Amino acid sequence: PGLYYFYIRKHWYHEAFRYRFNGGPWQTIPGAYLATLNGDSILKPNLRVDWLALPSQQLIAGEVVFELELLDHKRETGIDSFLLTQEPFQPLGLRQPQTQLQRADHKHWAFEPKMDTFSDNALWDLRYLNEALAGENGYIQLSDDKNNFLLGSGKAVRFWAINTALARSRSQRQLKRHARYLAKRGFNMVRFHGAINSKSADLMQADRDEIEQSWRLVAAMKQQGIYTTLSPYWGTNARRHPQWHSITPGNPHTLTGLVFFEPTVQRAYKNWLRQWLTPVNPYTGIPLSQDPGVALIQLQNEDSLLFWTLRQVKGPQRALLEQRFGDWLQQKYGSFAAVKKHWRYWLAATDDFERGRITLKDIGHLVKKAHWINQYRLNDQYQFLVETMRRWNQEVERYLREELGYQGLINAGNWRGADNITMLDGERWSYTANQVMAVNRYYTSGVHINPTNAVRSRYRIANGDFFQEGSILFHPEKLPVNIKQVNGLPTIVSESAWVAPQSYQSEAPLLIAAYSSLTGIDGFYWFSTRTEAIDTRLAKFPASSPSLMLTYPAAALLYRRGDIQQADSVIEEHRSLEAIWQRQVPLISEDPGFDPGRDQGLLSSLLSKKTPSITNNLFLMGPVVSHYDSHPNKTQRRSVGHLFNPKQGSIKSIGGELFWDYRQGISTINTAKAQGAIGFLNRKPAIMLKDIQIKTETPYLTVLAISLDNKDLSGSKKILLQITTRARPYGFRARATSFTNPHKPGDKTVYSGYRLTDQGSAPMNIENHHVSITVNNPHITQAIMTDSNGYPQKPVKITREGDTLHLQAPENAIYIVLSQ
Repeated sequence: PGLYYFYIRKHWYHEAFRYRFNGGPWQTIPGAYLATLNGDSILKPNLRVDWLALPSQQLIAGEVVFELELLDHKRETGIDSFLLTQEPFQPLGLRQPQTQLQRADHKHWAFEPKMDTFSDNALWDLRYLNEALAGENGYIQLSDDKNNFLLGSGKAVRFWAINTALARSRSQRQLKRHARYLAKRGFNMVRFHGAINSKSADLMQADRDEIEQSWRLVAAMKQQGIYTTLSPYWGTNARRHPQWHSITPGNPHTLTGLVFFEPTVQRAYKNWLRQWLTPVNPYTGIPLSQDPGVALIQLQNEDSLLFWTLRQVKGPQRALLEQRFGDWLQQKYGSFAAVKKHWRYWLAATDDFERGRITLKDIGHLVKKAHWINQYRLNDQYQFLVETMRRWNQEVERYLREELGYQGLINAGNWRGADNITMLDGERWSYTANQVMAVNRYYTSGVHINPTNAVRSRYRIANGDFFQEGSILFHPEKLPVNIKQVNGLPTIVSESAWVAPQSYQSEAPLLIAAYSSLTGIDGFYWFSTRTEAIDTRLAKFPASSPSLMLTYPAAALLYRRGDIQQADSVIEEHRSLEAIWQRQVPLISEDPGFDPGRDQGLLSSLLSKKTPSITNNLFLMGPVVSHYDSHPNKTQRRSVGHLFNPKQGSIKSIGGELFWDYRQGISTINTAKAQGAIGFLNRKPAIMLKDIQIKTETPYLTVLAISLDNKDLSGSKKILLQITTRARPYGFRARATSFTNPHKPGDKTVYSGYRLTDQGSAPMNIENHHVSITVNNPHITQAIMTDSNGYPQKPVKITREGDTLHLQAPENAIYIVLSQ
């Protein structure tokens, strides 16, 4: 008798099923269920096997009757195994638990980690950075100037965060293990990227399963001091039901754009919020609206009336929006006669002034350089669309506060306009109705094309795919935290990844931690994880890949502890609303940072405009800040020309703690408590920093030494040395080739890249490294290599010359702890 973990193994597509024990109530697992355990899950391309963790079972001694029933038969599916065990289970394909394949390609080693037992003998564990209970001192607040986050205690806080789909797990014990795993590695925020919108014929009925997922996630995470950001709605992913007659005719199959103005959708959205936030969460005993463990609600994800998806608003909904445009024009000008005069009589044949419906020009007109006469009409259209979104953001805030009693912070959205240069400020001004600014931005090194299915490469990697790869170290303008921050709102990046199949990923956490610290970015959310620990599969959005997950701990500590000083602003740009409506080019703009899942083909058009006088190098020197509804005469610029050396190809931060050589592909961090280097380090004989020296023959790796006792490295008595490189599945093969995009016959662009011939199999392989480290520190007497969970593995030989110690890292070392 006892409490048992319960697992089921499924094949192919995941369709709904139900089960029960000893004639008890049936437990139904819906077809949308995606949370899985790690395992050797690829049998062959596009044929998967996954283990699911289900709710634990309290079983009596003796015979137990177990029943299982498949509910849908639309697609091929199957379940062949179930497992009851009193210990957590890590699937290993056909192998027995705790066995290893030990298969490694040349110059690689097999990464086959054990499950973390979370015992006290770990030599590093960052759980202490978090509160005992998320929200134990109250809600997350804003600083006096509204630019930063504070804990309920008043202490400043930054959020090292991750998007996790493990909320879909039906096992609360698995979620608790997941939370402990994340806290140990420095995370203090997760994002629930869900879809509480209706999936049934009743538009007003929220998705109960999604709601319960968020309840379970919040409860598990707060016990480890991890806050939750709730993102409940994505219009592009919200599918119309055939029974929603009032919003179906003339539209595509999603709700894209409608929540900003369509009354029925707006009423439904509010109903969904009420059904979600006001009932008591059975896992915590309090509603989400009253739970200080909920730090932030993101009203919607990746939707805007300023983006290309405005074209999808058609039929009755388009008519309604254009009628609203007519009402807005009459209110602004007093009469349609005044409108016509102001527009210099640039009218459309479809304008119906008699009925008050005024045509909205295609979104492309707002992007292209139009004739000066045409701009008057387009300026009004742009202002109308921006103000429409802002009014909705204000109304949802009022509803959440006054009617639902929500007390946490609110972010309106995380998207942008069709032109990231001339339209971004309008998008972000609409967000100032709430408290937090957000953006979703990814790094991708080039195109990824599935030659037979254009859509599949947005979310899956398969044999036969064409792709490009390259390190961001040669493209600093693409760093996802190159962001114009808005004065008076903290800034978060709510989704980001170094998108696979490119493999230069270990650079990402340290670059993000370093430059977010420098510029004052308040939260960074990696996208995304579906696993309890490290993902051993080649995932498109690889937040829990070995190269990233193994690099997070030192990066999280550096970022959250504030080892890099936030610089004074490089530029404070003040913009009038009129300049925004006219879409005047600002002093500085951001790289498109396009989403590889949605914006293929837009990059060239987004890069067609150039901003004058100031380049994106400024983002790597210090904060760039925008002030809205302000006089441009207040704009201030710092003299920073000495920090940029175009001949050498280098950029230095204000204060000199960060240095980026984009010619050689090397970046260095040089602070009192953390020092290291990222990239192609073998291009220099040695990397010389304040207290450490790095020598390596390895072409690409990331090295950081950081004090664990919060002392300077020169005086620290406990230092973590973290070394990470590239990782690929065993047997991964890709051949160099040139290719075109077969899905765009008119596009003759020839790309230089690779074709994936074998995506490989378990185990993950990590590149060997050869690196020697010198540390100036009189106190260190021993070095111990730990495993990926921080537990002692073996001693590492050190030699001394006075106050200086030398060590040669083992070629498979990830973490080495230096201590007294």
